[in-house]
Amino acid sequence: MSAYSKWLLEEMISAEGRWDTVTSVRFKRAYISWLVLALPLIWLVAHSQLGTPRPGNFFYWTGATSAILMIVTLAITPITRVWSSVPGRNWLIKQRRYLGVASFLYAAVHTLYWIQAAGIRRVVQESVSDFSIIIAWVSLAIMAALFLTSNDTSVRTLGPNWKRLQRWVYIAIPLGILHWFFEVSFDAKTIIIYGGAYLVVSVGRLIVTRWKWNKAEA
Repeated sequence: MSAYSKWLLEEMISAEGRWDTVTSVRFKRAYISWLVLALPLIWLVAHSQLGTPRPGNFFYWTGATSAILMIVTLAITPITRVWSSVPGRNWLIKQRRYLGVASFLYAAVHTLYWIQAAGIRRVVQESVSDFSIIIAWVSLAIMAALFLTSNDTSVRTLGPNWKRLQRWVYIAIPLGILHWFFEVSFDAKTIIIYGGAYLVVSVGRLIVTRWKWNKAEA
């Protein structure tokens, strides 16, 4: 074997080793992210089985957690653009996909629990007569589409259309939050805390996006 061939082989082996190390680190970080995101569900399940939760506690907080995670997901963009040098910025940006997927999964668990508790007949009746349930289904359908396309293959396949599809989140979130307000009879505390958080994040995104556009025009 020539010296060049030996060097090339060593480089290939070294590159493969580095790739395995990077892949291993990425998987470990992904597992940690999913574990953290699963903690609320683990606690709710454990509390419902071992504790003495209030009726509807599991149902309420799976839906609430879904909305909270989506609001946090939206907040990442203005935070990382305003504080572009903040430590962990790139890591925070990468968490958006995990947060969005987790938000849908909590919403799915919330919906399945309702279907099981209410029964098919009631579900069908309310799905065509109750405005709150109708907008919840619309929100869930949009989130399902975003969930199914939240992967690198879909990004490559859809091209520019992937970004357009992702913008439907701006319809899904307010519909989901409005459904929440209906279900708690427009409780003032819920509206002030979570509606206020969504409003602040939405205005922040608008300001940051507009500022960036003006900066590009200058």
